[in-house]
Amino acid sequence: GAILVLAMSINLACQAVDLVCSAASNIGLQLSPKKCFGMGSDLPTNGVSASFNMATEWIRILGAFVGRSDEVEKFALLSHYGKKDETFFRRLAAMAEPAGANLLSGCAVLRMNYAQRTHSPEAAADAVAHRDTQVEGIWSGWSGVVPDDASRVAAHLPKKLGGCGFTHAAFLSSAAYTASVSTAFELDGVREQSLLNAQANATLRRQLISVAPEWEHH
Repeated sequence: GAILVLAMSINLACQAVDLVCSAASNIGLQLSPKKCFGMGSDLPTNGVSASFNMATEWIRILGAFVGRSDEVEKFALLSHYGKKDETFFRRLAAMAEPAGANLLSGCAVLRMNYAQRTHSPEAAADAVAHRDTQVEGIWSGWSGVVPDDASRVAAHLPKKLGGCGFTHAAFLSSAAYTASVSTAFELDGVREQSLLNAQANATLRRQLISVAPEWEHH
């Protein structure tokens, strides 16, 4: 499980953490400092929290980067995903066969899904663009083509519409984030599902039409 502590100052946060640690030790539990993160305008100098991974701009909570602004989160996401999966893509480039295509469509694109659901489209934009560039580099290398509008449409469209199914991740950011937020709102008792779904559908439709005009009549 995860414990999240929010406080008005770093001193109050440290006091709360010390209280949690004391209560945990009474039942035989112990926090692992390497897995504990904290963020504040000041950093603790003593107590249990002094051994945590502390930051002043952003931290990572349950796989999501939480920063002071979209720009900070954008930098953190790109730094993380810019290096992630380099070995995967290097090996995938050598698999110009059906198995490779299945991995590209079923794994490579979907690996950005969590980041897109937990960060605003603005914050995720650079990391998503980097992933789309990686995916495009693979299918264009396999086919020996220089990517243009026509080849991108063929690559991005679903297989049932005659495409390759290599989804352009940027198309999904707004819809994925809106769906995630709408679910959270619903769990909190705020029922705006129909409005949020309409916004997501409209955004996705505009993105599809921008690269595949034939979708305008669907």
